[in-house]
Amino acid sequence: MASRSNKKMTKRGPRPTRMVVSALVEAVSTQVLGQLRKEVPSRDDVRELRRDVQRIVSRLERVSADRPRRGRPPSNRKCAVKGCDEKHVAHGYCSKHYQQWRRKQQAKAVRKK
Repeated sequence: MASRSNKKMTKRGPRPTRMVVSALVEAVSTQVLGQLRKEVPSRDDVRELRRDVQRIVSRLERVSADRPRRGRPPSNRKCAVKGCDEKHVAHGYCSKHYQQWRRKQQAKAVRKK
């Protein structure tokens, strides 16, 4: 009986549901392709991105961990002001107290003129 029902389907031609499904698949695929075209970067964008990555890699290779550090080593000194435990920045003071000291020095220089 199963073979008989298969013969009937082929004799009738394509079912209307198959046409609907194929039309639906075509419509969905068209929408998906449209979205992909909007979201996929162009060749120029990919080339620019590749150049940027190469620049970053070359910079990272130049600044390797094996290379000795430049400049002054970090200090363990604390601010010279009593009660202030902030890290030393310049002239024995933390950033806050150094700025205060510096403003006083500038004021003295202006008064002398």
